Amino acid sequence: RQQLETMPHVMLGGLAHEQAYRLASRLAAMLPGDLSKVFFCESGSVAVEVALKIAVQYWRNTTGAVRPKFLAFRGGYHGDTFATMSVCDPGDRMDALFGPALPAQYIANLPTDETRAGELEELLSRHKDIAAVIVEPLLQGAAGMRMHDADTLQRIRAACDRHGVLLIFDEIFTGFGRLGG
Repeated sequence: RQQLETMPHVMLGGLAHEQAYRLASRLAAMLPGDLSKVFFCESGSVAVEVALKIAVQYWRNTTGAVRPKFLAFRGGYHGDTFATMSVCDPGDRMDALFGPALPAQYIANLPTDETRAGELEELLSRHKDIAAVIVEPLLQGAAGMRMHDADTLQRIRAACDRHGVLLIFDEIFTGFGRLGG
């Protein structure tokens, strides 16, 4: 009741309130470097959906280019909204029901070794319509708790840098130090 009297429900779409500013300031203070922007979302699917939209808008705003595609990894799970289902592993999502309604994306093997890193390089060099690569860092939870190491993430980061592609870390499951970081 006290919270309701202090802060009624406020959709944060273009609006804010003191408690949101306070939380955003506290979160920004914990981030490394010059990261100081906070965008609040009500669910993991929406957070990933917003990240995908930001990536597409980034290219439009900075270069005028239309880059509507994403590269995701087998075993990945990123949510249940339409855009997020499109970057989930097609073998694991509800393709029988929704597959035909989803935009096609590029799905690759995690570059856990040099051979698979070469496959990622080839995909990124061939497809210039990729706005971003999306990965669950260190752990694919919905895929059966499949772990991968920091070297895999470094390979992905380096490949994205070489090909000028954005990188999205979907840390809904793994963020805020849940893996000891």
